[in-house]
Amino acid sequence: MLFVRLHLDDTDATNGAMRVAVGSHRTGIILSAESEAAANRFPLEICDAKRGDIMILKMLTLHSSKPSKVTTQRRVLRIDFASFDLPEPLKWAW
Repeated sequence: MLFVRLHLDDTDATNGAMRVAVGSHRTGIILSAESEAAANRFPLEICDAKRGDIMILKMLTLHSSKPSKVTTQRRVLRIDFASFDLPEPLKWAW
């Protein structure tokens, strides 16, 4: 699975740009209770983006964002893609 983020606003460290644990997708599924410790085993990268930029990540990549320190907006459109049906009771919305 992949997720795609289309940035509708500029994002940087001041307004909560996404932080990514680079390479974390290679470890497979990580329980949420273990995610912070697992993320700290990888290089963390702040992903600044300009309006219109697109970010594509593997779904299992550990990621987060810090709270915004400024009043500017941080809007993104996220779209998830998979080449398989979701397990019940989940289903794709069309």
